[in-house]
Amino acid sequence: MLTRKGMLIHCINKQYAIFSYVKIKKTFIINMYASKTIISFVKTVEHGTLAAAAQYLGVSAAAVGQNITRLENTLGVKLFFRTTRDLTLTDEGKLLYQRSNAPIKELEEINHIFAESRNIVSGEISISCTKKLCENIVLELATDFAQQHPEVSFSFDSSDAVKDIQRDSIDIAFRIGSVQHQTIIARKIGTNPLGVYCSPVYQEKYGVPETIEDLLNHNCLQYVFPGNQLRWIWQFNTSKPVKIDTSGNFTFNDPAPMVEACRKGLGLIQTDRYSVSEYLREGSLVSVLEQYSPAPLELHLCYGTRERLPLRVRKFIDYVVEQSKTSELLSPL
Repeated sequence: MLTRKGMLIHCINKQYAIFSYVKIKKTFIINMYASKTIISFVKTVEHGTLAAAAQYLGVSAAAVGQNITRLENTLGVKLFFRTTRDLTLTDEGKLLYQRSNAPIKELEEINHIFAESRNIVSGEISISCTKKLCENIVLELATDFAQQHPEVSFSFDSSDAVKDIQRDSIDIAFRIGSVQHQTIIARKIGTNPLGVYCSPVYQEKYGVPETIEDLLNHNCLQYVFPGNQLRWIWQFNTSKPVKIDTSGNFTFNDPAPMVEACRKGLGLIQTDRYSVSEYLREGSLVSVLEQYSPAPLELHLCYGTRERLPLRVRKFIDYVVEQSKTSELLSPL
């Protein structure tokens, strides 16, 4: 007699019997044979909600919910713990996702291969960039590109941690500063000035530094890099590049709260222009020591070997590079 787990695996295998037949016969009419119930389940797990999965699949949330209910009835198990706010996988749901995710990915990739043979740009592009780059640049680029290619979708890893493109399965990374990695290609698409900023509140209360040495008498908010916890050393340019070891009573490993603390008048910061451009425009931050600004940081578009890239990724790379030549989007205030 089959155990409950054995029955579930048996049902999964039954759901994918047609997939095995497709592979053997080399008949890849994917949308006809792939189980809509399994796809609805997998995409709900990946996107977190019925609504997000429905948007990705181009159907209604009700249709996705009905497909999952139909699948649960077929398998005789509950796949999710449902509340008004969350969906959490049951043990059976975790098992099903583990067993079904890889075949669905393979089916999707086959679809994309045949779409590429017809010069159709489709599939998902995974992007790694910082939160501010995503907000100020990358999201707009992706939105414009998706409007031109409706069958393309995007997933974003918008953290300040540097991701490994190969290991973390990232298609494209937008990175600020030097890029030293032998296995990836880094193309310069813009520059990002580095500056020192404070709020009008701080300026009125403490004044502003007139020279680099004056920084020793000011509260300089500190930044440490996530992961290695190395502290950022402030950089300037006089007749030559110099670094100043500043000090302050607040330390951050995320630029966003550091910038917010600066806006509240807690101290000075040194950061890139993309991180503060909106606040400079609205007047909640001001730039100081501009005469000592160092060379701007370079903004790079990074990806793996071009010959192995899917058509959708190659097209997006070409689009971003072309935009870098003409668009003001890649030139911060």
